[in-house]
Amino acid sequence: MLTHSKFYLSDFVQLQIKSFQLLLQKGIIEEFSKRNPIRDSFLEIFFYSELYQLSPPEFTPREAILKGQSFSSKLYLPVQLTDKKTKTIFLKWIFLGELPIMTKRGHFILNGAPQVIVNQLIRSPGIYYQEKTIS
Repeated sequence: MLTHSKFYLSDFVQLQIKSFQLLLQKGIIEEFSKRNPIRDSFLEIFFYSELYQLSPPEFTPREAILKGQSFSSKLYLPVQLTDKKTKTIFLKWIFLGELPIMTKRGHFILNGAPQVIVNQLIRSPGIYYQEKTIS
C-alpha cells in the first residue's frame, strides 16, 4: 500500500532549466556590470551588457551529436572603446566566445556528447589533528 508523503520533491531538471534561463536573463548582465568599465592609462572599455546578443545555434541538438559538435551560440556584446590619448571613441560589437545552450531535456551537448551539470554541496572536512610524540 502506498502512502502519500507530505514532502514535495522538486523536478531537478526543471530547476536546472530555470537556473540557466536566469543566467541568460540576468546573470550575464550582472557579471559584466561588475567589471564595468575596464580602464588603464591609455584605454577605457565600457560594456553595454544589457544589449548582448546570442546568435542562433549552428546545429540542432541532434545534428550536434551526430557531427560531434557543440550545441552553442556565439555571444556578442556592444562595447565602447575610448582612447584617452587621442580622445576618440569607438562603438563596436565584439565576439566574446561560444556559450553552450541547454537543451529542452536539461543537458548541454559538448563535442557531440550530452553532458549534465550536477550541483553538489561539498561539506568542509574541518580541521585535521595530528599528535606528535617527543622522543
